[in-house]
Amino acid sequence: MNFCWVILSAQICFLMLPAIIDSRQMCWTCQFVQNGNGKDECANDPGNWTGGDPRIRCLYKCITSAEFDKVTGDPTFIYRGCAETTQKDGCVVTDFKHVCYYSCEGQHYCNDKMLSLSPLLQDKDTSARPIAHTALLIAWVISIVFIAHALFH
Repeated sequence: MNFCWVILSAQICFLMLPAIIDSRQMCWTCQFVQNGNGKDECANDPGNWTGGDPRIRCLYKCITSAEFDKVTGDPTFIYRGCAETTQKDGCVVTDFKHVCYYSCEGQHYCNDKMLSLSPLLQDKDTSARPIAHTALLIAWVISIVFIAHALFH
């Protein structure tokens, strides 16, 4: 009877093994360091990372850690992977950079946030500012020319 119990217990454990393995979540994994390869892939499309297998099975949370140039907002460092962490999500500003951290769990590949620009600068359209200033300057010059023409003719 004891032999049958051992065999039955082993079969139950074997049947439960896939459920235990599958309970771990899948995360994207990649790394970009300033002036290195893979910036666009790791920042915007980690599933197409060509620096190795972009998938990793994690026991803990999926994470994304990134640093950005404070002025341009360009990424200077990105790491996607997994870790056991209690760090809060969000960004902080230091003297020269923005440091951002995000974690997630419960969904496979949830660490896919696009990071081609610092989240602290995404709401600010930095590319349109020079164009707006140029347009304002041109309008001002044209109005001065019309006023001068009206006064002297």
